[in-house]
Amino acid sequence: MVERSWQRADPVEPLSPDEVADLLGGSGLTAVRCEPIAEGLANANYRLEDADGGRWLLRRYRRDPASLGLETTLLRKMAGRIPVSTVRFADPARGVVVLEFLPGRTLQSVLAEGNPDEARAAAPTIGTTLAEIAAHPYGSAGLLDANGLVADAWPSVYDGLSGFLEHGSTQPTALGRAGAGRLDRVRRCWLAHEAALRAATAFPCLSHGDFKPANLLIHEGKLTGVLDWEFAHAGTWLMDAGQLLRYLGPLRAVFAQAVEQARRRRGLPVPDAWEALARLVDTASLVDFLGRPETGERQTADVLTLLDESLALLERA
Repeated sequence: MVERSWQRADPVEPLSPDEVADLLGGSGLTAVRCEPIAEGLANANYRLEDADGGRWLLRRYRRDPASLGLETTLLRKMAGRIPVSTVRFADPARGVVVLEFLPGRTLQSVLAEGNPDEARAAAPTIGTTLAEIAAHPYGSAGLLDANGLVADAWPSVYDGLSGFLEHGSTQPTALGRAGAGRLDRVRRCWLAHEAALRAATAFPCLSHGDFKPANLLIHEGKLTGVLDWEFAHAGTWLMDAGQLLRYLGPLRAVFAQAVEQARRRRGLPVPDAWEALARLVDTASLVDFLGRPETGERQTADVLTLLDESLALLERA
């Protein structure tokens, strides 16, 4: 089960040459080719080739144009530490950014095409990257501003995440799709594991916030790029781990081992039963997805299946 089978609510439309020229105004680039990229569920992405043969990613922020500042700040901050795109040009006023086009295919595509060996080979570099992201500490948890600083602090990581869950579970759309009984089970699981989760998230760190296979590029058995930083915040690495492991099926154990080994090498703590805690944190993301009006029937069915699987395992833990 992967998001590749999901359809966008608003497909990316091709751009005319005049539209491309207008978007690139001030970038110094002259496009000779611009093609929509199908992957992605929110922003509009285009594969761009310039007159000098350079290859770029042109992104138009449609979901939240204000997130452009945060994403470009973090890409520049993380450059040299993990595989990320170089920022060639950014225009916050128009919600447009031009990024280095990185080699590879998404882990989501590799999994969907049935290439487990290629995915397995990339697990160590993905685990190392997740650990490197989490090695960036914050003094408090919360949402980040365009400069990558906490602008809306939470009392704690746990309080922020449980608030995120409560907000999602009280949305009429989520209630209608999941049912009150299923959402009550999610809340009970959080209460049952509250002490362990509070302890495991006591020290806030950078969280990518959308560390799923669709946002991880791999090439020749290695991670080559971490995409889409618009949901990054000061929180917990357990969210990223939960999103990564969510769709991996038989490869879940391989990637979990890679994540744990990378954290130990980096000198980062590895809580007992961390996989269960990552799965628990991920339920908040799943509930949030159910509450979005643009979520389609196929997506809803897949998310409910994932949520039921997680609840069954967490209730036995």
